[in-house]
Amino acid sequence: MFDWNQFFVLAQELSLRDDDASKRTAISRAYYAVFHRARRLVVMEGAQLSRHGLVHDEVWDIFDACAGPRRTVARLGRLLRAARRSADYQGGMDAIVRETEQAMARAQTAMTLLDTKVR
Repeated sequence: MFDWNQFFVLAQELSLRDDDASKRTAISRAYYAVFHRARRLVVMEGAQLSRHGLVHDEVWDIFDACAGPRRTVARLGRLLRAARRSADYQGGMDAIVRETEQAMARAQTAMTLLDTKVR
């Protein structure tokens, strides 16, 4: 089974590079690291999820329906998803360094919560 933490490790490495392509890819990989970790957790708990694009909303909705750390993970996941969409589809991102730093901090917080507090 693939270890989704590897996406986050790659994101961290890419975020340190100076080029826009690496920073954009770091944002994307950070989102998918968090999303797949969250998805795996809800599936292990018995959730039946779609196999199409709506699965992202389903995962964050499940987390958002809970209180405390899970709701925080949902909020961070949605913010990361929006950042990923911008990084993947917007040609002009003047603040890519700030956006990357923000995404990495959010992903780190979400990964920590997924590791320790939401089980």
